[in-house]
Amino acid sequence: MTSQTRSSEIRMKRCAVCKIDLKGRFVYADDKAEQLLGYTIEELFGQPLIDFLEEEDHEIVERIIAKRNHYETSFDSARVRLIGHDGRPIPARVIMSLNFIAGSPVNFQLIIDTETTSELIDSESSYQELLESLLTASGLPEWSELVAPLSRFSGAEQLLVYRVNDNSLELLEELEKQSAQAAPSIGSLHYHVASTGEEYSFTSEASIQ
Repeated sequence: MTSQTRSSEIRMKRCAVCKIDLKGRFVYADDKAEQLLGYTIEELFGQPLIDFLEEEDHEIVERIIAKRNHYETSFDSARVRLIGHDGRPIPARVIMSLNFIAGSPVNFQLIIDTETTSELIDSESSYQELLESLLTASGLPEWSELVAPLSRFSGAEQLLVYRVNDNSLELLEELEKQSAQAAPSIGSLHYHVASTGEEYSFTSEASIQ
């Protein structure tokens, strides 16, 4: 096995697949879906999907089911928390598509990916941090206190905050993630372009460097 093959296998992951009828009840689950939820297909068959979702996720799934188009396949992605047999929440991304037979809609297929578990948790955590920073700020927020939670929430490598005053921009705060191969700051370039009005263009090799 070559290193390229091993790399491809690491980057691939089989997702769980199940199907629900047009009323949202299980009609099929593959072995990965059974393993994920901790139920057999016999236990799942005929049960409403929303019974295996956190209550706050019921509405988004019900909306996807309700807005189905009877004439074309649709693909909708939603972040949800499934409830396993042991009662623990399972963060997942679910892609729902409408299946047809002879031109008529018959069921929805669900592709369930739990690969983004840590991403979902980190996103919720950073959102709460940002929200708390905004709610606890008195008057106008201190940007120096908000750039860090803003960066973590957005995932941006570099965050620049400007104040607009008539036709000029003033750089208030700058934050960039540090790494062993961190690129030079582009804050000064942004400020130079904003203050001089020069065209912001990377068309020459020297500019790109």
